[in-house]
Amino acid sequence: MSDERTEEEKSEGQNFQKIHVVAEECTSCSLCYETLPLVYIDRGDGISFVHDPSGIATQDELQESIDECPGECIHWGPDDKPE
Repeated sequence: MSDERTEEEKSEGQNFQKIHVVAEECTSCSLCYETLPLVYIDRGDGISFVHDPSGIATQDELQESIDECPGECIHWGPDDKPE
């Protein structure tokens, strides 16, 4: 998937807060990576992974993905445990 963001959108993304997925809490529902595929990906086993927190999503869209997550596994802040 190509990144078709403008340079302005990419620079705005540098101001985004970090988000992360706690893999042990992920229910593999696929909601996040189906809704925001430029932010989340399936790491190969159904578990979600944040591959580009700036993606093309707004802060509100990121918050909505956190709020809608049935496993409550997406959180603001850096990942304390790298994969």
